[in-house]
Amino acid sequence: MRSAVTLLPLVLAGALAGCESSSTGTIACPTVALPALVLRVLDRTTGAPVVAGTSATAIDGAWSEAFRGPLPELVTDTTAFPFAAAYERPGTYQIEVRAPGYPVFTIRNVTVTRGRCNVNTVQVTARLVRAAP
Repeated sequence: MRSAVTLLPLVLAGALAGCESSSTGTIACPTVALPALVLRVLDRTTGAPVVAGTSATAIDGAWSEAFRGPLPELVTDTTAFPFAAAYERPGTYQIEVRAPGYPVFTIRNVTVTRGRCNVNTVQVTARLVRAAP
């Protein structure tokens, strides 16, 4: 059985919210690097976060990077501590998620674009189905 995936734009508070225009027409961009991808990993049946032992990789062509996390500072709600990858790197990604007790889960064609100041972060939720005993 395939797991469900949810792709939503991620809105982060404060400095992570993006650039602002001033009355003079100049753009003030934040000085913080934003992740292109933020990943939450949940059990599809229970909705519980799957964090212990979880690893994930973002792949764009020959480029790849392991997700960092879990990162409590990126929490915008209480569903799970997210993982993050590909800071300030637009691209079209494949994401591979590995967690003990679950088959490898792959998400394809996650596109991240560049905004005026930073990447437009994409939030991905992987809902994993536990492997049959």
